[in-house]
Order: sequence, then structure tokens, then C-alpha cells
Amino acid sequence: SRWVVYFQGALLGVVATVFFLFGMIVGHFTAGSQSASERLETTVSGRITFERGAIRLPDQDAVVMLLPANQRPDERSKALSIHPDSFEPLDNVGIDRVHELGGAIVRADEQGRFRVVVDGPQKFNVLVVSKNALREDDEGLTRDQMAAVANYFFPVEDAVSEKLIYWTTIHADRDSIDLADIEF
Repeated sequence: SRWVVYFQGALLGVVATVFFLFGMIVGHFTAGSQSASERLETTVSGRITFERGAIRLPDQDAVVMLLPANQRPDERSKALSIHPDSFEPLDNVGIDRVHELGGAIVRADEQGRFRVVVDGPQKFNVLVVSKNALREDDEGLTRDQMAAVANYFFPVEDAVSEKLIYWTTIHADRDSIDLADIEF
């Protein structure tokens, strides 16, 4: 009779839906474990100093940014929130966006040291902005460097204004990277 055919059709639809959802759940968990095995946590550390007269001192509160070179956040953040003089360590949307992409933004401690973990393997642009060393007008970022920082923050000048900067590129492809002493 007709109701048996309709019942069988509905039953086939329910079974298909259940197995489709089961496949999506299994696929979600197996894809997540594969990407986790490809990820590499890299510890990046270093020390920052500046010169005052003939004395070399730790550059406490210098800002260290490890920005993923080949990624961009959905939105850019205000650069003033990461400047050493107005740094906002808590509830900082810019820091959170960089962290979501596997990068990091931290300040140097009282000995001028920093240690941070980033997600590799990937290439990072490392920008260090001194808290204590002032720059001359011609010692700022190049156009390419400004473009790289502008992917994350605007206006870029607010992140580095009046301060000496250090720029390098690293590839986080091992467990740890110890940067040479950064001297301003």
C-alpha cells in the first residue's frame, strides 16, 4: 500500500541525514587532529638593551611583535594600543588578533628579556620598538616594513613614533629561536 512506500522513503531520508551528520562529526575531529600534528610551537626569546651615555641598560617595556608574514586579520587595530608609551596589555583587540593567527606581541621584562611561543611552521616579521631609545627622523620603517605592519595596525606611525626600531624576519621551523641581543 501507499503508506508503506511513504514510510520507507521517510526512513531512508532519516538514515541518510543521521549518517551525513555522523560523517561531518568524524571529519571535523580527524581534520583537527591532522592540523594539530602539522603545527609546531616555537619559543622565541631574546634580550633588548639601550645605551644611555656609556652605560648599556635593559630596555624594560620595549614592545616585541611577531607578526605572521603571510596572514592577515579580518580587521586592523589601532596602532597606538601597542606603542611602548601607551601599551595596553589587557583586553587589547590587536594583540588578540595577532595571537589568533599564531603570532604574539609582548613587552620586555625588567632585565630587557622576552620569551614568547608562536605557532609554526611559518615566517614571522619581528618588530621591536624601544621604550627608552629615541630615533632620528630617517631611522624609521621602510615602505615594505610599513606595509607589513599595516596589515595589522593603523596608522603604522602611531606604533613606532619617536622610538628606535629593530626589524628582522624569522622562520619558526624548530622548537626554539634565540635572537641575538638587540641593542639600541
